[in-house]
Amino acid sequence: MSGVLAAVNRIRKIEECTSSKDDVPPVYLMDEISEMAKEGQDAAQSVAEHISRNLGNRSPVVKWKALKLVKHLCSKGCVQFQRSMQKHASSIRELVHYKGEPDPFRGDTLNQRVRDLAKETLDLLYNSQSVPTSAPALQ
Repeated sequence: MSGVLAAVNRIRKIEECTSSKDDVPPVYLMDEISEMAKEGQDAAQSVAEHISRNLGNRSPVVKWKALKLVKHLCSKGCVQFQRSMQKHASSIRELVHYKGEPDPFRGDTLNQRVRDLAKETLDLLYNSQSVPTSAPALQ
């Protein structure tokens, strides 16, 4: 029973993080999802599959947030998630050349944002070492 509740909680958090509201996904929420993905291979695979489904959403905002989440999880050193997400890399590769409907007010900005982040995410996804979250201080 607790496994079902954990799965529902993971899905709820991912949906909340990748909502269609055009704002930056909350870092605390991405950190919570990162901790959930580190719980084991099944959890990491479940998170990767659900994020992959969100990458197929019609909204460029949802796609961008899902990519942002993948990038965050990979940079946090969640190796099991990274390996699971590599199996779904084709959905990210498709977004490198994403052409969605232009926004009436912003034009192609949202679509370009998806393309740029897809390139960054692919680079990070196949990078053998995690990218540090902050730069070291210069002395």
